[in-house]
This record gives sequence, structure tokens and C-alpha cells, in this order.
Amino acid sequence: MNKKNETIIIIEDHPLYASAIESSIREIHPDCEVLLYEKIQSVENDNFDGRHIKVILMDLILPDSGGYSGVERIISKFMNHPVAIISGRTE
Repeated sequence: MNKKNETIIIIEDHPLYASAIESSIREIHPDCEVLLYEKIQSVENDNFDGRHIKVILMDLILPDSGGYSGVERIISKFMNHPVAIISGRTE
């Protein structure tokens, strides 16, 4: 598949972290579309028809979710796509 058709979703509410993750992704995968979201609800409300989702990178703690409930919401929307948790939380 042409990488220009691949999409990477980042769900991160901290602007500095989101920018750093996006920059790293664009350096490694310059042809991928990168979509940034601050809240899970924004992702749930968006339409991804016709996009090939390569991976969803998400913070564990977001304004509209507290931990694993947010992960469960994303997994239920993207059942057959990899989801990776990015978090500074140590517990």
C-alpha cells in the first residue's frame, strides 16, 4: 500500500507532547497523514471512511477519559487497528 494512503492518529491533550510526537512521526513516515486530537470524543465523532489507519497513538489520561476507559472506547471504534499507549504515568 502506498504510504500516502496511510493515516496515523495521535490523541494527546498536551500541546508540547503532541507536537513532539507529530514531528517524530513525520520524520519517520513523511508520506503518512497525521491527525491530531485532544479528546477521545473528537475521534469518536470523526469519520475515517476510506482511510487506512496505520496506528492510533494515545495518551492514557485525557480530558474526557480517565485511564483504561478511554482505551476501551478507542479499541471499540478501531477494533482491527493497533493502539499504542503513550503516557508519562508510572503506575
